[in-house]
Amino acid sequence: MAFSAPESPEELLLASSQVRRQSLQRMRHSDSDSHPPPRPSPTPTVTTTTNATIAERSPINTQTIVLQNWNPKTPYMDKIKASTNIQTAYQIYLNKCQSYAKSPSFYFDVASYFFSQACSPFSKTSAIDTFNQHHSMSIISTQTVSNETSSSNFDSNQYVYFGLCILTNVLELKLESPQLLRTVAYKLVELGLFNLAENFFRHIVILRSDESQSFRDLAVLLQESNIQYNHITEISDLFKKVILGEWNNRFAEIEVTALHELNWFLFKFHQQQQMSASLDNRLIRHLPVDLRIVLVWDTDDTDVDLHVIESTGEEYYYSHKNTAIGGMISRDFTRGYGPEEYLIRKAIKGTYTVRAKYFANHQQSLTGATTIMVHIYKYYGQSNQQKQIVTLRLSSNKEMIDVCKVDFDDDVEQEVENKMKNVEQSNMNIHLNVTCDGCEMSPIKGDRYKCLFCSNVDFCQFCQSTSKANREPNHFYDHPLLCIKDSRAYPQSSYLLSSNNVEHQNVQCNSCLMKPIRGIRYHCSCGIDLC
Repeated sequence: MAFSAPESPEELLLASSQVRRQSLQRMRHSDSDSHPPPRPSPTPTVTTTTNATIAERSPINTQTIVLQNWNPKTPYMDKIKASTNIQTAYQIYLNKCQSYAKSPSFYFDVASYFFSQACSPFSKTSAIDTFNQHHSMSIISTQTVSNETSSSNFDSNQYVYFGLCILTNVLELKLESPQLLRTVAYKLVELGLFNLAENFFRHIVILRSDESQSFRDLAVLLQESNIQYNHITEISDLFKKVILGEWNNRFAEIEVTALHELNWFLFKFHQQQQMSASLDNRLIRHLPVDLRIVLVWDTDDTDVDLHVIESTGEEYYYSHKNTAIGGMISRDFTRGYGPEEYLIRKAIKGTYTVRAKYFANHQQSLTGATTIMVHIYKYYGQSNQQKQIVTLRLSSNKEMIDVCKVDFDDDVEQEVENKMKNVEQSNMNIHLNVTCDGCEMSPIKGDRYKCLFCSNVDFCQFCQSTSKANREPNHFYDHPLLCIKDSRAYPQSSYLLSSNNVEHQNVQCNSCLMKPIRGIRYHCSCGIDLC
């Protein structure tokens, strides 16, 4: 039985329970000589380290997004942190299970510790394969694994394996609780284990089909993991359901956030033309921004507020929704699960501090705390996009915690610009600093089509071939388009250099009354001529 596609979390629960018992047997039968050498206590690090090793690494340096480390101060965590190796830490966890068996926070804290110890890079696939292997062995046979597991095998994958076992054990408390499922799924998303998280989000859609957040969570997850283009139709359908569906008032305006995400999806996977027939064209517009923060949480009827202190020192939050440099916030969600969103189109140089405040909880939380998940996007919707995901827990009303700091400086932007210039030098079909007016592709890749009459109107090859250029409001459909292969050579083209010598006999400019028009003549189908 493979874990990669269980029909429901019940299979995951059964597997994790049996794996935990099997692990205990293995540890009891292994002698002290088989233990790995003591693992040195790592230098305190921020969550970025965990995310960067487990999640897919971005080609751009993401050290400008520094996440806050989660450090629960509890007696059991003090003992686990004092352990010298993985077996001792796991044995302490098993010993404490009886005392904290009914506390979901116990499982989340310990699992997070094991994940944080996976400091060295490893493959997500190998980590999941390890979990699947033990899962299959526990289902097929009850035999105990011998102590052939040497110290060399207790590497980062073992920490992740034990972390997954502990994290999924929380489902034993209340299997059908959407809050528990969301909390586990959010943690898996933070770790970049999208395939595992997908099973939980799909089950939540079944349990909470009346909540728009269920469909948005699944759509965002599938978009993040859609490397092989396997879910194109499903993703667009999920986003459209959130945008066009009728939902309870506590979810009002979630469609605004979903629409922004849908447009990035359409642009990223070149689906604009396919969506034009099912969605109003006025809603299809890719809007890239320099900084985007999205906050969601796992507890219904809860009010968590997003705060952002901009580089100018101005603080943005629910009662101060617009800032001097252009920052803006979405609606304040006082019920439901969020999302609350911060956007700034052009960020100025400096540090942006992201915080979250636990304002109020209108229902009893099963876990005793509310888990928040924050997506931090730098240069959202652009070729140099950076992303980090972090989950944190809030347990007391009016509690304010720091989530992350995002630095904007000239060095990173200059590095990206230099990279783009180098690519352009090796490929003449990349048009630096030219944006398609049809799909917002920036820079245009491939052939560039420039309108000879409309000022600063350009289209990519896709928009020109699919006739989308004809529907652009700033462009007349019958205006000719000039195909440009190399934007660097275009300014030196004979067309432009000789344009001033061209004289249009008996043609007068309807604006300045020049007659005849010299240089480039702009002629409208309505009969108007301009110089």
